[in-house]
Amino acid sequence: RVLEYLNENYYIDTTDEGFMVKFAVHIHNLLMRLENEYTAKNPLTDHIKNSCPLIFECAVGVANCLNQMTGYRIDEDEIAYIALHIGGNLENYREKKEKLSCIIVCPHYYNMPELLVEKISAEFSERLLVRAVLTQESELAKMEKADFIISTTAFTEERPHAVTINPFLRENDLEKIRKEIAIIQKERKKDTLREALEKMTTPEMFYKNPDCGNRKKALEFMIRVMQEKGYADDKFMEKVEERERHSSTAFGRLAVPHAMELNAQKTGIGIMLNEKGVEWEGQTVNLILLFAINKEDRSMFHEVFDNLIVLLLENQNLDRVLQSTDYESFLESIMCCE
Repeated sequence: RVLEYLNENYYIDTTDEGFMVKFAVHIHNLLMRLENEYTAKNPLTDHIKNSCPLIFECAVGVANCLNQMTGYRIDEDEIAYIALHIGGNLENYREKKEKLSCIIVCPHYYNMPELLVEKISAEFSERLLVRAVLTQESELAKMEKADFIISTTAFTEERPHAVTINPFLRENDLEKIRKEIAIIQKERKKDTLREALEKMTTPEMFYKNPDCGNRKKALEFMIRVMQEKGYADDKFMEKVEERERHSSTAFGRLAVPHAMELNAQKTGIGIMLNEKGVEWEGQTVNLILLFAINKEDRSMFHEVFDNLIVLLLENQNLDRVLQSTDYESFLESIMCCE
């Protein structure tokens, strides 16, 4: 049941025997600890939760599956250990999904193009997919556009995301490629985030400084609107509270409440900015993003959830967003975050 949950909700490759064996052994040992009322402390819990929110959320889902089957309540330290096991598998899926397409331009002299492709593939196989090798720049006009162009000769015209390298691929050439990959990936993440936010948010679910001083009042207010707009059913509050009992969804001054199961009637995000702050299980949060997610949009949820939390954990970014006066300025402030 746990493996089915991981595959259906987070695209975890459950056919990977190495992962399955180690994961099964870990779950077995976890259940033995719980049976004997012992919990292993984890010094990395806060770091994992804050730096890898999607992986941690996936682990919370596993903990919920185990809770439903065994009755054992699993604490945050043990959830973080589960996250360590599934993290590599989830990251592998994301890396494959985020690979950039690349065209290499290199004059055909002896076996120089073959050697260059071999070196680039060896160094960047997890981040670049070499789509074609051309002998001259003019051939680019006939090719389908790629994310990235690498050439051993100078370009005759300005081209976006193109680098010129030494045909012998020195260390400074590798650094040029690394920097350009980072720039492209950052741009792509922002474009993807904007597109997803525009699909998942609406002005009618944006609220600035409503009179909601604590978590319960804020959730009741936001969920009532979601139900009226057809995003959630009458049990949504109960589902959100159940997720909260497993592990707080507050990350510093940001809270991202949601239901454990991605079965909302339709996908949407409620946005509440509160400059005075909302009391949230001993913390004070200034921004609440309430997620209602339909299962068909789980991939979009992954993109927004992870990228948005990591972005808004930076105080300067959150402060910029809190200055938003309306829905449009909120979206723009997110896109200006570094």
